[in-house]
Amino acid sequence: MTPEDFKRLEKLGADAIRLKNRLERIRIASAVPAINYSSAGGRGGSADPVSRAVCREDDTRCELIATQNKMREIIATEEKEQMRDLLSLRFVDGLSWAKVADRLGYEAGSPVYKRFKRYRKKKMEMDMETKRDVK
Repeated sequence: MTPEDFKRLEKLGADAIRLKNRLERIRIASAVPAINYSSAGGRGGSADPVSRAVCREDDTRCELIATQNKMREIIATEEKEQMRDLLSLRFVDGLSWAKVADRLGYEAGSPVYKRFKRYRKKKMEMDMETKRDVK
């Protein structure tokens, strides 16, 4: 993975969190009974609030899946399996660093985040050296 891949992955991870939050708000809003003021008289249709909520939920879910697939493509370029697992749990699944450590079998309080930061820093340094060697 390149430094640009890490940046894209972090941005996509933030997008995924935003989409998950939007899905939750849509679910909450659709659980509240809505009054249908449409001319359809409660028979549904495009003006039906429930139909609109379902469409928004479907669109958001599709956008989330597309975002997760982009993250999976980036993660697949990582050569180390353990780092791929870590990245997948953190960014695709959206787990906290503590839960990532637990899932990967690390000790409680294991500094998985620090491990990630060191690895990313190492990759960035290697990329800078490669760019210097090319010049």
